[in-house]
Amino acid sequence: MKERIRIVFLAAAFLTASFLISYILIDQLQGIHLALLIFIVMIANWIIFGSAVTLLVKRYFSAYSEIRDIYSKYQMNKILYDLLKVLASVEESEDFYSLILEAATKAIPKAKFGSIIMNDLGKMTFKAAVGFNMDYLELIEMDIQDTVLYRQTNGKMDRPIIVSDILAEDLSQIDERIVDLLSSSGVKKVRSTMSVPIIISNSVVGSINLDSDQENAFNHSDVESLDFFALEVSKFVRLHQIIDLNRTMSRYDELTGIFNRGYCRRLIRDLMQKESPFVLISTDLNNLKTVNDLHGHDIGDLLIKSFVNQVKLFLPDDYIFARYGGDEFVIVLPGLSSVEATVIMEDMSRFFNQYTIREADFPLTISFCYGLVCFPDESSSYDEVLKLADNRMYRQKRVYKESNYGGLEYSSDL
Repeated sequence: MKERIRIVFLAAAFLTASFLISYILIDQLQGIHLALLIFIVMIANWIIFGSAVTLLVKRYFSAYSEIRDIYSKYQMNKILYDLLKVLASVEESEDFYSLILEAATKAIPKAKFGSIIMNDLGKMTFKAAVGFNMDYLELIEMDIQDTVLYRQTNGKMDRPIIVSDILAEDLSQIDERIVDLLSSSGVKKVRSTMSVPIIISNSVVGSINLDSDQENAFNHSDVESLDFFALEVSKFVRLHQIIDLNRTMSRYDELTGIFNRGYCRRLIRDLMQKESPFVLISTDLNNLKTVNDLHGHDIGDLLIKSFVNQVKLFLPDDYIFARYGGDEFVIVLPGLSSVEATVIMEDMSRFFNQYTIREADFPLTISFCYGLVCFPDESSSYDEVLKLADNRMYRQKRVYKESNYGGLEYSSDL
């Protein structure tokens, strides 16, 4: 509305100016030939009219540009808002980065392909890709110096960059294996690219890379849009890292990396609520306290981690494995019978009878006792299921103590 009023005002001002100049010229040039007077007045009005049209056209394009920028920002904010809504419910990092990359290609329509590279324990690894074969990209671990963003910014990685002709890039300093994997993934179709850093707490943690099969596909406006996108996404990445850390701490045992007691309890209750049959196995290591007392908790931790790593080899894909206490573990095997579960546990026992922990400076072996119970055949109560399994495990443990070393819990070969 204000713009319309401004245009009407300008038009009225130019008409008034035209009238006044025409009047002044006619008044001052009365002595000259009429045709010449008309010509001079027409020239003056044409100049005024031309100036008016030029100014109005200029204002029109300026307003159009502003509207286009406002619409572009609206579109970007909408994409970011929609992305944030979706990311709030995503747990897996692979899905998280794939959604970010999908939103980035939507924000920059000229991009036909793209990838996200993140710093993972000092190495740059591909977390997501569009238009490339991820089977090859996920095999790549490269130094940060090998990234196009690092090379184009002389190691600063402080700004977005455009590479108008990627074929002109010098790849001689990059490991041949990495170049071969990149080629196999399909990067040969890329002709131009732009890359923007993902920065968290003033440190570059990765980059968003968008590509085209056309040379000179991207311009300054595209870079500005992607830079703004990356700035906002950096906040999402940081939030995801915090949530992921909190989720890990709330679900997993710090020493072994398997589920902790609280999260295992939740998973078991979920299975019970769904009335899904399972076998629950309560397991307890033998002689851990004695090992800790004689050799220190470092050796005890080594025994625990070795036990967990070897047990995983015997469990089916859908197992639940949790540390319930210092030397207490719970294994849940969905869909198996007690006979099948017993076979697995006896196979484990025979394996550990022959197994020696090589990392120890002395002969250190592992033994355990267990008790199992079937849900819902033997009980449908969570507390009762655990109690039955514990009782059967402790019954086996008493037999173990009575039959080994006269009831002592430790010997030189455990």
